[in-house]
Amino acid sequence: MTDQPLLSIDVVPVRFTEERGMQLGLGVRLFEPFRGELALPGVLLVGEERLAEAAYRALAAKVGLGLGEVRALVQVTARDNPERDPRGPTVSVSYLAVVAPDAVAPRAVWRDWVGGDPLPFDHDRIVAAAADRLRVSVWQATPEARLLTRALTGETFSTRRAARLTEAVTGVRPEPGNFNRMLRTAPDLARCAGVEAAGRGRPAALWAWGQRR
Repeated sequence: MTDQPLLSIDVVPVRFTEERGMQLGLGVRLFEPFRGELALPGVLLVGEERLAEAAYRALAAKVGLGLGEVRALVQVTARDNPERDPRGPTVSVSYLAVVAPDAVAPRAVWRDWVGGDPLPFDHDRIVAAAADRLRVSVWQATPEARLLTRALTGETFSTRRAARLTEAVTGVRPEPGNFNRMLRTAPDLARCAGVEAAGRGRPAALWAWGQRR
């Protein structure tokens, strides 16, 4: 009878700012294997711990992110390749965590959402799966998609921020007319008073999440 594989919880922390676009948060591994390399925050499930609890523990222990700094946490995928971990068979359950753009994470190393040096284990594939989930979710109508979009935009945002977020996540710049129409007709968005000034550019409308009255 063979030993049961260990269960690892790996988290893909992301944040969005208009200045830096989409960023991925990584931590420096303190132990072998891959000591000293950047990797996703991850821990082994212990005792009667729930999966989401382990995900929050990974963020706190590996990059210093507090519970209140995580705006959304969504399970993405499970990977069971027996060769994914050189220490032996390990099943990985991964989560996507959207964190506040100004979150304090003293041990996090932030880098661009795409590109960069390869990550250890199968973390590149986990990041790719999280990117695909965001790509098909932004501005969609399902509860999970709205949760992720709202976490990335913040409670109040401008049309300009929304468009830049969409381009950062999907790689496609939204067509202004259709995009503005989508914002105007979304049942859970309301137009705010005032506009966002933008130097010489046209002022951008402001929006807030909440059921339209």
